[in-house]
Amino acid sequence: MSTSHSRVIAAALDQMFERRASNAAAGRRRQRSGVVGQSVIELRLRALGVLMLEAVNTPWKIVRVGGRIVGAVPMKKVSGDFRGMLPGGRSVLVEVKSFGRLPYGAFKAHQVQSLADHHASGGLSLVGWVFPGGDVLMAWPIPGFLPRTSVSVERAKALNVVAIPR
Repeated sequence: MSTSHSRVIAAALDQMFERRASNAAAGRRRQRSGVVGQSVIELRLRALGVLMLEAVNTPWKIVRVGGRIVGAVPMKKVSGDFRGMLPGGRSVLVEVKSFGRLPYGAFKAHQVQSLADHHASGGLSLVGWVFPGGDVLMAWPIPGFLPRTSVSVERAKALNVVAIPR
């Protein structure tokens, strides 16, 4: 292999590692944003009187290559981010999103199904959305929120749950 080919390969590898580092940093920022968003929504839920509020933790599997940790993948899908109970025993399920906008595509199919099943069973399903400058809680199903649609901040504020229906 000539020296020029070695330089091209080295440059490509450098670029690949820079992209990987950049993507990892972006992933860490998204994860921190999600943790902060969940903390904000947890405080709102407690203030609204949700009892026995517990975060639902996703079990993760560590991926190793040659003894080196290179990533992690979720081992199973969970029903939501929080579970709780209202006085009187009604179940509460909450999915939290932290984005600048709230597109339907931000929800995975199993999240939509869990919210819908929980609602159909008589539970209170909520979506907590933390966005730059504020946060809201909306009851699921969100009217008109379908694939290839999104909820604007103005609409979300109009749908904001300020008292838990008993």
